[in-house]
Amino acid sequence: MIANIGKTAIDPVAKKYWDEQRDFYSKEEHQILFSPDAHQEKYEKYKKNKQGLLGGATNILMDSIGQITAGLVDMGLKNAAIAKKYAETALEVGDLRQYGGAPFSPEYGTYINTVNIHNANWILTGEKDENLKKSLELLTIVRNKYDSPKKEQSSGERWVDTWIYVVPYLIGGDFTQSWNLFKLIHGNININLEKIETNAKDFVKTIYLILEYLANKDVAIKISASQTVDLFYYNITGWGHEGSKPRDRLCER
Repeated sequence: MIANIGKTAIDPVAKKYWDEQRDFYSKEEHQILFSPDAHQEKYEKYKKNKQGLLGGATNILMDSIGQITAGLVDMGLKNAAIAKKYAETALEVGDLRQYGGAPFSPEYGTYINTVNIHNANWILTGEKDENLKKSLELLTIVRNKYDSPKKEQSSGERWVDTWIYVVPYLIGGDFTQSWNLFKLIHGNININLEKIETNAKDFVKTIYLILEYLANKDVAIKISASQTVDLFYYNITGWGHEGSKPRDRLCER
């Protein structure tokens, strides 16, 4: 399943992005730097120090997806297995922090490790597992215990809350909880369904349209949500290489 990432892209900017990914991970020095052996060498040190496993698993999973995209499927799958080992060991030894950073709360650190185990299993099998449900249960605890809704939040804070709390439930299939959290964070949102281009530039409005359709199954909202999501992804393709420059300039390049 995941081995097909990027292979069907026909949009010029999307194609450019995935071509760059393939070129990056196909370079001989990068095959060595991001190899399973290289990650395995760091494992014992991280395990002994009880630090580096959580962030390491996250980074190795990114390498795994990139390598599979580049056609280095065997290497990518081996790295997914190592990432799973990192995350499982992180839970065993209590590594709940980013490397060199302050510890997360126990629940949030456990959440990250659990998500990483699930994602590794998904890459390896193409199936969701019990770790996804467990991770969402942990995220609920984090939200209720450490990050309860504030009376006043900036738009930036609401954006972050949408990404951290709403999106995982949406991806995990718990649409009711995702919708409830969205309304708790943002309240009522007024949106013009016909302004596809405007809505597609706004992450929060894009998520709102998805959730609104899932909640009501309205045909007009479905059409607007579908077009908005398509344009949203069209707009952001290539981030990490091109920054946030207007897409027409990307196409020219």
